[in-house]
Parts: sequence; structure tokens; C-alpha cells
Amino acid sequence: MDKTARALIKLLQCEDPNLRLAAMRVVSALGMRNKSVIAALGANLEMEQEALRIQALHALAQLGPADAVDLVAPMLLEPGVVRQQAARVMALAGSPAVPVLRRLYARADFHGRRAIASTLAEIGGRPAFDFLLRSMPPEDLELIKHLTACARAVLGRLPSAARLSAVRSLRSFLKERKTQKNPHAVIAGLVLLGGVADPKAAEEARKMLPVYLDKRQPEPVRRNAAISMSRLPVAPKQADALVPKLLSLLSEKEWSPVPQNVLPLLQRLELSPQALQKLLPLLRKSPHVAVQLHVLERLHGLDKPAVVREVLPFIASEHPRLREAAEATLKTMPSAIGALFETLLRPQDEDVGRRAQWILRAYPEADRKRYAGRAADHAVKLYEKGEPRARVFVDFVCGVDPALLQRRVATRLKTLKRGSSRGRWESTASLLRLLSDRNLLSPDQRYDYGVALLHRSRKDVRRESRAADPSLHVLAGVARQDGAKLVKSLLKERSLGADDYYYLGFHLSEGNEEMRSHGQELLGHVLTRYPRHKLRRAAKQKLELLERHGAAVEA
Repeated sequence: MDKTARALIKLLQCEDPNLRLAAMRVVSALGMRNKSVIAALGANLEMEQEALRIQALHALAQLGPADAVDLVAPMLLEPGVVRQQAARVMALAGSPAVPVLRRLYARADFHGRRAIASTLAEIGGRPAFDFLLRSMPPEDLELIKHLTACARAVLGRLPSAARLSAVRSLRSFLKERKTQKNPHAVIAGLVLLGGVADPKAAEEARKMLPVYLDKRQPEPVRRNAAISMSRLPVAPKQADALVPKLLSLLSEKEWSPVPQNVLPLLQRLELSPQALQKLLPLLRKSPHVAVQLHVLERLHGLDKPAVVREVLPFIASEHPRLREAAEATLKTMPSAIGALFETLLRPQDEDVGRRAQWILRAYPEADRKRYAGRAADHAVKLYEKGEPRARVFVDFVCGVDPALLQRRVATRLKTLKRGSSRGRWESTASLLRLLSDRNLLSPDQRYDYGVALLHRSRKDVRRESRAADPSLHVLAGVARQDGAKLVKSLLKERSLGADDYYYLGFHLSEGNEEMRSHGQELLGHVLTRYPRHKLRRAAKQKLELLERHGAAVEA
């Protein structure tokens, strides 16, 4: 030992605290690590002045913490900054400090035990992990929480081989009777299992959790087991095999504790189409909307008959999000077109039919055309019965082949024309209105529509009544296209009478010059064809009035 070291040691032992503090700073700066210096610094740990103890701890942290663990460890039992500095020295000492800390733990108070646990967490390693684990059962909840956080920090830094060994230690820990007597300790073990990141260790941990998911376990235990299962990593090759194990858990009646915490695991699994199909029972067995919603979303594009059968009922679900999810999923399944069309055929809520129609619109046109004929037949049949469901079939046909609906209506109109029922004009007008509303009337059908409406008209010649009469609107439109042809067709019409000709002639005669001539022709037809009809006189007066008006205009 040189003269400088001896002088500094004397200063570390002198009575003047300021000199001692100065000597400690010099020793730290010079990096003196011999045993005599360490012993002199250790002696200062027993001084009453807190500043001396803190500076001594600071110097020991820099010089040789491993050599001073026995001297520093008792400082962890003191409050304040002394404890903090002592914990720093012990952490820097590393694994040699672990046995000392383990011995000190038994006589430490609550705060001292927290400090020891935190120091062991900084040191790390299997010995520290095992000690933290074994310290939990006799402690209360607050300290167990801290011990768990410290053990989890140690577990996260262990190498892969050590993590697998640590998981096996956890298995033994959870089986011990003293652990089982304290549910907080059991939960702590489960929480630690959820923090395993190594694939092999995670698989080992996953095998342990089903026992704690059993319904006989307390609710907090089941909840934490479910959370840990959800947090464990899953290799892509293992994802499919995990699905059957999750089905019963996600089908439990109560949302909490298990389904709520297991669902996130299912959500992040990358599954094959075969495994996805195994999720179908959840649509029937799980009472939870969140689970059903996830399954519906995961089935996108899985176009299989079995999948279609399970998904289809959800378009009638009471829950709006389930309806929307089922609709979006079925749009990715063109093979569902047959089942959806059968759904349209059954009496049901109009909203369900509308959703089925929206889904059908997403399918290729070639697929939809195969069902257009049946849809057109049902459209006409239901429309004549006045059922609102007819609109769904009408829209379906119009979205694929509007001409097909036009032909079906034309066929039905021919049958009505051959009949003599009192309601045939009502039915004719109704069917033609179906085409008119969708701008599908051909010129001939537009004429037939006007005639049918004329049969239903009240034939009130007052201006306001005529302005609201749809038959006049339709026939006037036909007249504007080809008035001569219209008049020619009307004069050959056997179903019309004097009142029809008079009414229409009266209306057209009050139009422009071209229309007036067509109206006069119809009024003249009343005079010649119905010489004894009561309207003959009115028709004659109207014609005379028109002639006088024309003469006045020419003059």
C-alpha cells in the first residue's frame, strides 16, 4: 500500500466529517479498489450522519460493489436515499449479491422487501427469479403485485433455455399447497405464464392453462388464465390446432371472464380455410355478438355450401352489426345465389328481402341471369296480388334483364285482353304502371296504358279534374308523338264508348292547333257513331264553339 492510500484511509477514519467526505470523493476519483480502502468506506456506513453513509455508498458503487455486499446489504432496511443508494450498489454487484439479499429478505419490513425485490429484478437470472417466485405465497396482495412485476422483468431477460426451465418452475410453484392456499399467488403465477415470449416455453405454458380455465376455478383465476392464454405467442403451424380448444371457451354463456379475454387470441390467429370452417359452430353456440361478428368477418371469401347455410340466417338478425357483417360476407360467396333467391321466395320481413337483393347485386351478371326468369314470374304474380315483396323481384329482374319483365307483363296483358272480368282494366292499368314507373313501356304499351287509365277515369271535364287525370297525361303524350296514329287506333277501339271519346276529344281540343284537330276528330266521331247518345249535343256544341273560335282567329 503506498503513502497516498494510507493517507486517504486515515482521512476516511478521522473525526471531521467534511474531511471524510472529501477523502471519499478522492478515493472514487482515483479508483482505489484495495480491501483496506473498501473496509474503510464500509466503516463509514455505520456513521450517524446520513451524508457520510450516502457518499460512502456512492463510492462503493464506483469502486467495488461485489466486495462490499455484506457491508451494504443492511442499508436496504433503512429509509430514504440511503436505501436507494444501497439498492444501486447491490444491483451493480450482480449475482454475488443474491444470496445476501435472500438472507436479508426474512427480516425486512414491507418497504425493505420491495427494495430487495426491485434489486433482484435488476440483477436478474434464474436464482433471482426462483427466489421472487417462492417469496409470494405468504405475502399480501400489494407485495405480491410488486414481486410479480419484478419476476416478470427477470423472466423477460432470461435466455431461451432458461425461460423453458422457468416455466417448469412455475408449474411446480402453482401445484404447491402453500401457493394454492393464496389465490393471489396463483394469479401471480398465471400472470407470469402470460409473459413468456419464447415459442417452446410458450407452448409449455399453454398446456398448463386449461386447468385454470375450468369453471370450478374462482372467477379471478379464470380471468387471468384467459388473459395469459391470449398473450402467449402462437406459431403459424400451431394456430389451426388451437381452434378446437377455443370453441368451448368462446361458447360460454357469460361474456366475462373467459370469452372476453380469449377472443383477442382468436382475432390474431392466422388460420387456414379448413380451420376457419371449424369456427362455424360458434355462430350457433356462442351467445356473444362480438364472437359471432368476428367469425362472420373471418369467413370472407370462404365460398362453401356449409358456410353459406350458417351465415345466411344472420341477414335477419336483430343486431345491425351482425346483419351488415353477414351481408358483406355473403357478397364474397357467389355460390350463395340459390339460397338467397329461395330466401326471396319466402314471405318475410321486407328489410330481409332488401338485404338479400343487395347481396345478389354483387354477384356476376351471368349468375343472376339464371334466376331472372323465375324472378320475373314472381314479380308479376306478387304485383297483381298487391304484395310489397313484388318490388324486390322487380328490382332483381330490372338489374339483370329489364326486357324480360316487359315480355312477362305483355304475356299477362294478352290473357287479360281475352277475358271479360270487371276488374281487367284495373289489372291492366296496374301492370302497365309497373312498367311505366321503370320507364319500360313500349309505344304500343303506352297506348294500352292510356286506354286502361281512361276506362278508370271519372271523366270530369272541369279543368282542375282533367289536370290531375293520369289517362289524359299518358294519351296526350302519345298524341304528341303521333296524333294521327293515336286517333286511328282509338277509333278502332271496341272497348271505348261515347263518354270516353267525348272526354278525350274535349281535352285535346283545348290544346294547341295540332291537338285541337285531333280533339275535333274524336268529337266528330261521337256525332257520327253515337247519334242518339246524350253527349251528342254537348259534342256538337263544343265543335261549333271551336269553329267560331277558329274563324275569329283567322279574321
